[in-house]
Amino acid sequence: MATSTLPHCCCLLLLLLLLPLLPTVFSAYTKDDCDKMPISPFVAQPGIGPFIQSHLGEFAFGFHPFESREKENQFLLAVWFNKTKDPTIVWSANGSKPAPQGSVLKLSSNKEFVLNDPDQDSELWKPQRNGSSKSSCFVMLDNGNLVILDEQYNSIWESFKEPTDTILPGQILPMNTTLSVAFALGEEEAMIDWAYECYKDKKLDKLIENDEEARNDMKRLERLVIVAIWCIQEDPSLRPSMKKVTQVLEVVIEVSVPPSPSLFTSSPPSFKK
Repeated sequence: MATSTLPHCCCLLLLLLLLPLLPTVFSAYTKDDCDKMPISPFVAQPGIGPFIQSHLGEFAFGFHPFESREKENQFLLAVWFNKTKDPTIVWSANGSKPAPQGSVLKLSSNKEFVLNDPDQDSELWKPQRNGSSKSSCFVMLDNGNLVILDEQYNSIWESFKEPTDTILPGQILPMNTTLSVAFALGEEEAMIDWAYECYKDKKLDKLIENDEEARNDMKRLERLVIVAIWCIQEDPSLRPSMKKVTQVLEVVIEVSVPPSPSLFTSSPPSFKK
């Protein structure tokens, strides 16, 4: 029986190919940063669109529709890559608890952002904050990092420190951390299998039909695909730590050939050569 798989994670390789290497240039924040975000609460409903976008429009934050065969009108509170035809989620707050329509993200009376279900009796997500810091607003950076500021416009929480769906260039990764795998979709399993078949049959060009830049560096593309396949292994013990992923992407260490992501093996291979 299949365990959980990571929706959109098979798009990791596409995200890494398309995403420009944007530096983290924001080291200080001001009132203007908070003024870009509408006043909460935000209600999960079809067609709501993102709450905020990064300055260059590369990323967006809001309620993203969650497709499920079992239930309709569910949403992820998420950050997604905003300039592709099919937006790719790069971080999600409530992956294990999709929010039903009518769920609300609001700033509570004690200055905490909280995502509650429609009846307000079940907490779906609340970011961990430092001490008694009071939250003020979210800021969406152009490198994909979602930041919460306090009332003095200091950063008190950021999504880069709690990675879920994928890894972004320039991200400072916690040591000995693995990607979270929070939910499963049959359609995504098919996409994962397809990506692996393209790699195995040496037909990686099928993954990048409209990306001429990627076609000019097939060696780098292959490395990205291999890393992506390791990250979406069904067996959690095979998934690499973020430190190792970064070392491979920076060509510090070599990576071994990955097994099929949907198969368990009695003698598991090693990520590192």
